[in-house]
Amino acid sequence: MSFGTGEHSSTRLMCILAEKAIKEGSYWIDAGTGTGILAILAVRLGAGKVLAFDNNYWSIENAVENINLNNVSDKVEIKETDIDEFEFPDCDGILANLFLNLLLPSFKKFYKGLEKKKGELLVSGILIYNKDEIIKAATDAGFVIINSIVEDEWIAMHFRVK
Repeated sequence: MSFGTGEHSSTRLMCILAEKAIKEGSYWIDAGTGTGILAILAVRLGAGKVLAFDNNYWSIENAVENINLNNVSDKVEIKETDIDEFEFPDCDGILANLFLNLLLPSFKKFYKGLEKKKGELLVSGILIYNKDEIIKAATDAGFVIINSIVEDEWIAMHFRVK
């Protein structure tokens, strides 16, 4: 019923980047959580707390169920909200597996949440043809690119606050 089964290239790519970026005890935001798979992974990789949000009621229901089934409800908070309305708190990292039209206008918001802790931003949901557009939007907002990985026609990128 919602995106994020772990079988799509963009989700797999995010998992690969998360394995290197998430540190013990860190605080992460899962923007557009879908089924909650990235929030669950973040906790399994050592995140002390994750705030996951989505604007889709079915996604929220699925995420809550999956978070409970994976026994991480004590470390994951779920909210139903739009990315346009969400105010990013100070955090160590953001996982954003979103469509291009949601990512592009959100880089300044991402930066605001990550600035204080010089945090990590992992993005996917992007076709390789949009790579340059994403890099420009991210660097214009104050990020530097750390890494990018590709599977099929999909790309995931790891950025960090300058």
